[in-house]
Amino acid sequence: INTYRSTLSSKRIEQLIAWVKQGGHLITILAPDYVETEKKTTVLQNILEIKAGKTRYLESEFLDKLEEDSKEEFDPVFHVSLQGLDKKYALNFYQITPIISHNKADEKVRVDGSVFLLNRVYGDGLISIASDLEFAENDYIEDEDHAEFFWQLIHRKYKSPDNVWLVNSDEMPPLWVWLWQYAWQLILTLTLLLVFWLYRLSHRFGPMIPSRELNRRRLLEHIQASGYFFWKKDQQDKLIQSSREVVFQKLGTLYPEWHQLSVDKQLTLASEYSDIPEATLRSLLFENKKLTMDEFIHLVQQLESIRRL
Repeated sequence: INTYRSTLSSKRIEQLIAWVKQGGHLITILAPDYVETEKKTTVLQNILEIKAGKTRYLESEFLDKLEEDSKEEFDPVFHVSLQGLDKKYALNFYQITPIISHNKADEKVRVDGSVFLLNRVYGDGLISIASDLEFAENDYIEDEDHAEFFWQLIHRKYKSPDNVWLVNSDEMPPLWVWLWQYAWQLILTLTLLLVFWLYRLSHRFGPMIPSRELNRRRLLEHIQASGYFFWKKDQQDKLIQSSREVVFQKLGTLYPEWHQLSVDKQLTLASEYSDIPEATLRSLLFENKKLTMDEFIHLVQQLESIRRL
């Protein structure tokens, strides 16, 4: 398994461990520090009680130790071997993340003093954890002794293994699985809120709240508002004429021939009816001139007094 096992659940890791106990040989890589916060990537390492050390950049270390006038170049080839084998295999390394294990029974393959590969007997099987398996990837397997060393590693447990499975990619699990694994608290909270909201919609507590009645304005308020509008728009003649029309209607009911009479005869009848001099009535009923607020109010009051007679 040439991945950090991020898509394998704890249950799948346990199944993998059980397979090893029954005689399987698991070869995988070390999850470094920057992915240790992902619980699933370190389940296997926690079971084996191994950790990742600080990554070493071998070429940089070599150049730091190199004297200024030296022309020596960095050689990435390191020779490693496995227990029981006489041959040393040449592998290329530019960097290495050391494997930290305190189990003395482990077979440890070192590169420049750091553990690169760890083999541990587990039940009837074997677990091999490498710092990385880059040397076995397509771009590098033909270099040095990479292919032969990888062949020896695969055959470390069985000289003729029946089956070999290569897992070389991490695929994302279904979205709902990923959300439940990493955000189950949020999903549970939203679900409870949805259930509570639906419950509230389906139940009504107490009597129905009556609809608030609309406040209807009095007719006088509408008249006042209209009058204020006309006054503000400098149209007081319309207000005066409407008041005069009311008086004319009242006089028309008293004198049926009122609308056919001349202005002088109308003034005579109106004076007899209201006991107001004709000259005053002429100003009240027929003259149009600019009035002040006080004059306007006085005029309307006089017309109203005639209407109420």
